[in-house]
Amino acid sequence: MIKDIDTKTSNTPWRVFKDVSAQNERNRATYSNKQRNAASKLEDYLKHAYHGKTYVNYRDNFIAIKVERARTKDKFHRLLVEAVVKDNGYEVRRSEQGIIFRIPRK
Repeated sequence: MIKDIDTKTSNTPWRVFKDVSAQNERNRATYSNKQRNAASKLEDYLKHAYHGKTYVNYRDNFIAIKVERARTKDKFHRLLVEAVVKDNGYEVRRSEQGIIFRIPRK
């Protein structure tokens, strides 16, 4: 399922970066090795499928993997990503900044 989201650039990017980094460290420990490995595997597929920088953010209820300014690089890997997303029930959101893949906490 793909949803569009409205995002705006922050006026204080350094503060946002520090807050997100601290939140990532706190939340990362709350996910199992299996969940962190699933995120790592999806990130690897995304790096092969799309041009653009990838970020992994550990949120309270899901792991978000963002591909900034995503453009298809490899159709095979893009189709692989779509299959993994569908098979595992991951959520996909698109914004002006890129594509965000959400792995829900189970």
